Amino acid sequence: QFPRLPSKGLRNLPGAGEWPNACDAKGCEGLVTPTVIAQRYKLPDKAAPAQAIKPKKANSMSVAEFQYQFYKDADLKKFGDSCHRDVKVDHVIGEERQTGGVESELDIEYIKSVAPEIELTVIYNGQYSLLDWANQINTLKNPPLVHSVSYGNDEAQQTSTEYMLTCNTAFMKAGVRGLSILFASGDQGVCGREGCGFIRRHFNPDFPAASPYITAVGGTNFEGTAIGPETAWNNGGGGF
Repeated sequence: QFPRLPSKGLRNLPGAGEWPNACDAKGCEGLVTPTVIAQRYKLPDKAAPAQAIKPKKANSMSVAEFQYQFYKDADLKKFGDSCHRDVKVDHVIGEERQTGGVESELDIEYIKSVAPEIELTVIYNGQYSLLDWANQINTLKNPPLVHSVSYGNDEAQQTSTEYMLTCNTAFMKAGVRGLSILFASGDQGVCGREGCGFIRRHFNPDFPAASPYITAVGGTNFEGTAIGPETAWNNGGGGF
């Protein structure tokens, strides 16, 4: 149920991009930094002072974290200072510890880099349960309007079909309230976490990415070493 983290052999590899490094850290050379995303999708290149932007108070967003994925304010500040972004958490629902988590800090740093003027809420639960999380946001008096969740696994790994149907009902309730839910489509391609098998090969759809009541978000690669056209990431599970 954890997001799949890179093995030690995949860490500290040099980036393949030939664009300028907009972050102060030398290790960011050739990697997809906030400035690369801003240039590709025509987003504001830097976070303007909050008083100058005057964002609409109705806008709000959140990330969901589970299973001891906390964050450290010092880590967020270090990232923000290096890559010239205003990265901070505005609200926390659930337990809060000043402990760095790879998945949680990645989620926070990049969603806030893309939309620095929008208030960010971290919703934390120790136990990973899609249904409990969905029911939780449905009972909030003023829930964030956009929810980003980078968790999931195969449909075959869920407790039961009834469980998935109950989750879908909760997702529908969230939609009726005007909430947008974005789920990662997976990191293992069409074979999913269980694999395609050896004798009788088959594909494994991901849940909740396969639910028709949420938006599944996949990944892309640049076609070359410059910021430009993209192709679908072959290890992704599809999605937008």
